[in-house]
Amino acid sequence: MIQKYITNPSSVCVICSEAITNPLCPSCLSRHILVWAEDKDERIKRVCKDAIKVLRQQSVRMTKNSSTTCISCHREHSVCPFCFTEAVVSYLRESKLPDKDIEEFKEFFNYIGIPEHFIFH
Repeated sequence: MIQKYITNPSSVCVICSEAITNPLCPSCLSRHILVWAEDKDERIKRVCKDAIKVLRQQSVRMTKNSSTTCISCHREHSVCPFCFTEAVVSYLRESKLPDKDIEEFKEFFNYIGIPEHFIFH
């Protein structure tokens, strides 16, 4: 399995340059984020929808020459869930959402355990 990453550099995230070890694509992760936002107030729903729209468009443009296949939808992608989640968290912060909602998002999407070197400030 590790040989795939050595011989195929397109199996690394185009943002952090780490191997994509959790191959859930931004589109599938986006669907999970929208489900999480469903029972939140309208502002949180709107901010999540806006973030996902922008970030999915960006991640689609970065998918050229990728051979990482999503474990859910089987489409190719080149952005790891950690970087996509980081981008969503950054968007939520920039939108001035309450800290408690951002912390809940981070906990729900297991963002709390991401190593510091993955987090872009």
